[in-house]
Amino acid sequence: PLAAQAMAAIRKNYASLYGVDELAAALGVSKGHLVRSFKAATGVTPGRYLTSVRVEAAKQLLRSTDAPLELVASLAGFSGANYLCRVFKAETGRTPAAWRAAPGPEDGAPALPMDEIYV
Repeated sequence: PLAAQAMAAIRKNYASLYGVDELAAALGVSKGHLVRSFKAATGVTPGRYLTSVRVEAAKQLLRSTDAPLELVASLAGFSGANYLCRVFKAETGRTPAAWRAAPGPEDGAPALPMDEIYV
């Protein structure tokens, strides 16, 4: 149940969540207890899961909008474009620009203009 609560909280708040300390406090448990329980239930740490959720959000934004990288980083919960680039490349093997340029399953659908992004 704790891992499920943590996963739901991460998915709901990934963009504004500062880190695992804040998540543990919100769930009313210690960071150590959260990390142990989460890893036992899922096989990954909550921090690793948070990063993967943020990368998935960035992928969606890169493919569905023409927003600048700094905005994509902010909307996905990264502290800046440079950090997003480092993490994104480590996770996917590609830079955000290469990901955006590569054909995807939703090709044919135009990217949303930046002024249509709802924040």
